[in-house]
Amino acid sequence: MVLFPLSLALFWLLGAEAERLLRRLRPCLGLALTLVVSAPWFALALLREGKPYWDSFFGYHNLQRFSRVVNNHHQGPWYFFIVLVLASLPFTPLLLLSLRRVLLEVTTPLAVPLSLGRFAAAWLLAVLLFFSLSATKLPSYWLVAKPAAALLVALALSSQWLPLINNPTLPGLAAALLLLVPLVFLPVWQIGDQLRGAPIRQLAAVVRAERSASEPLAMVGLIKPSMHFHSQSTVLFEG
Repeated sequence: MVLFPLSLALFWLLGAEAERLLRRLRPCLGLALTLVVSAPWFALALLREGKPYWDSFFGYHNLQRFSRVVNNHHQGPWYFFIVLVLASLPFTPLLLLSLRRVLLEVTTPLAVPLSLGRFAAAWLLAVLLFFSLSATKLPSYWLVAKPAAALLVALALSSQWLPLINNPTLPGLAAALLLLVPLVFLPVWQIGDQLRGAPIRQLAAVVRAERSASEPLAMVGLIKPSMHFHSQSTVLFEG
């Protein structure tokens, strides 16, 4: 509801014609379909949980996280540019190259071959701008920009680097790029999970085994909403 209109506005600033943009992408229909899919879930959650759900999801996890620092997750306005660089490794140079080329071509009339790159750039820049303005900053907020970054990388590969993969002077390059996922990215993700996710799952297992039904469950100092899910219990968070 926020990032989508912001992305369209930036796409328009990058050369898209407003009338054609509305006619081709049909944002009103898209938002209507989004509400058809999502509104029943929100309505059922609100019906079951009442005001605490409204205050927690909309008040705390949306408005408060944007307007003030939550859980000491404070970073400078430069933070998501660093996340962009790290989250796109090892393809960060390609992403920056593609983004630079798109921005330099803004003065060129928008045609079909240029539209995908400019739309992806508008999408990525909308996320970068919006979350840079947010008071609370977390690396996971960048996930919504990853498809746009992947499109820009793919465009750079198709126009410049893809022929090099079949070059006899670089044997095995395609296989090396493919092996980055199981050999680098998955182990790094598993290390992160052991540091952040596993302790919460272990605590939740202890809670389920030791806690009686009448005992309240509270977390003091540390606020981890995933404890709700893993313990299947209501958690009282105390500062």
